[in-house]
Amino acid sequence: MGGGDVSENSHRCAAIKNNGARCERVISASSRFCFAHDPLTQERRQASLEKANKAREVRQRNRVDEIVLLRERVMEFVEDVIKKRMNPGTASAVNQFLVTWLRLVDAENSQLELDKYTEKLLAVERHLDDRKRSTS
Repeated sequence: MGGGDVSENSHRCAAIKNNGARCERVISASSRFCFAHDPLTQERRQASLEKANKAREVRQRNRVDEIVLLRERVMEFVEDVIKKRMNPGTASAVNQFLVTWLRLVDAENSQLELDKYTEKLLAVERHLDDRKRSTS
């Protein structure tokens, strides 16, 4: 049996995707839809999505706290350089690390925002699919 073959104990999901093509996921013979398209698993999918959103919010709050602490630390470095308690070269190196860290935070935030809007778009598409199926 090849990679795309369906055995006698399984078949393909009955859902029709937004592009009009049938879902290609292989499911057990006793099921009609895959997990992603089964109306009976919609509540579990929604709960998983809400849990992921809450975790994202916690990460973002923690990130804000980190940024506030780093801003305070940078001001301490500035003061240390002015008062000659820190070598300007060391402060410059530390600053470069902080700039790199902030760029990584920005990239992560951009990806999180993209993921959030992708999830919303997928939810809208599922809703439209559900409406299309109910009117068919």
